[in-house]
Amino acid sequence: MKFFIHPEYDLALIKFEGFQKTLFANTPKFKKDHSEINPGAMLCRLGFPFPEFSNFQLNQQNQCLEWTNSGAMRSPRFPIEGMLTRFLGDKKGKVYGIEMSTPGLRGQSGGPLFDASGKICGMQSQTKHLHLGFDIEEKAIIAHGKAKKVNDYAFIHLGECIHVSVIKDFMRDNKVDFEEE
Repeated sequence: MKFFIHPEYDLALIKFEGFQKTLFANTPKFKKDHSEINPGAMLCRLGFPFPEFSNFQLNQQNQCLEWTNSGAMRSPRFPIEGMLTRFLGDKKGKVYGIEMSTPGLRGQSGGPLFDASGKICGMQSQTKHLHLGFDIEEKAIIAHGKAKKVNDYAFIHLGECIHVSVIKDFMRDNKVDFEEE
């Protein structure tokens, strides 16, 4: 295996070598014209945030995990929608990211962000937390008939995705074939 790590963004490629035959029939289709992706668009991310597989064990002698033939072998895919709220740019003004109105979940990083027709528009990278400024400190409230003091610090949790143009450029730079529609 060879690894290609993007020098600036949360993006990497893995190249598997030594195989004579591919065992897949479909390849992902990337959005050809990314100018069609605009704030307000509803997009979807897909990943595996709630893993349920249990078909592994610890090999004590080798100190490594091994796959087994017993236990649950699959984890359900979990789609989560969100609205594109804004683009993220670097210091040079290059758009590198897409901010989503909903957070990505642990286990979705690296998963695709796609439009209603299934075309890839980006890749889930991280979740960020923006402070909203609606803080409550030591406020007395009545809850279930009893007085309580509460503190609350409000945040919005937003998903951050790598923009499709960055992904395609990185793939081109590393001579990885892909399809566009």
